[in-house]
Amino acid sequence: MSEDANKTNMQLQMMKQIHALVEKMSYEESATKKAFATLYRELEQYKSEFVFKMEKGLLLDLLSFFDSLMWFQTVVKTTPEHTDENLKYLIDEFLEILRRRDVSPYPLAEKFDRKLHRILQVVPTEDQSQDGNIEAILRRGFFRGQHSLRDEEVSIYRFKQPVPKEPPAEDSDAEIPETAKEKQKSNAETSEEESSETSEEGNVETSEEANQETSEVANEEASTEKSSVEAIESPAMIKVEPQEPATKTDSSET
Repeated sequence: MSEDANKTNMQLQMMKQIHALVEKMSYEESATKKAFATLYRELEQYKSEFVFKMEKGLLLDLLSFFDSLMWFQTVVKTTPEHTDENLKYLIDEFLEILRRRDVSPYPLAEKFDRKLHRILQVVPTEDQSQDGNIEAILRRGFFRGQHSLRDEEVSIYRFKQPVPKEPPAEDSDAEIPETAKEKQKSNAETSEEESSETSEEGNVETSEEANQETSEVANEEASTEKSSVEAIESPAMIKVEPQEPATKTDSSET
């Protein structure tokens, strides 16, 4: 019995120790969760304050530029003749805002640089010395410190070998002068008249020959008719040869 009681007591003590350990772990876990929650809350607060401090200067600069824009809108209505000068002032002010943030525009360049420029257009040129030069800046590029913030978009010249021009097609009418044209026209009219006269003469000769042949044929027919009439009118002149009597054939021979 004593042994059973000792075992039971030992089990109870172990259960108490386990229970105490679990409570301690749960307490430590809840404390850890609270510590992490507090840390997260402090980090979020620090982050929001830090971002606000970083953006506050930029926002104030932008508000100042907004005031300049409103001023420019008023000045344009009152003194429009100074619009170009005032616009230049606004551009300089905006570039100054960028410089406060260590942002500066690309320096102006004449030669294309692959590291800084991006080609948007190519302009052909027959001047080989202009090959690779910048024709126009389409959008300015900017640095942030020593790093490129935005590439500059440009159009450049590209040398193109000139194609030899072919001679224009020969035009006989265009190359002949006016006097030659008139002479050619008169020659053509003369040749047409001669051809028409020749055709008329040929037609006349043909008709004359046809009439002559017709008259000859008529004369021959008339002479033939006359000779036949004369023969009819003089029967004595016609010689009639006697006819031989028909031989009587014997029926027996038949």
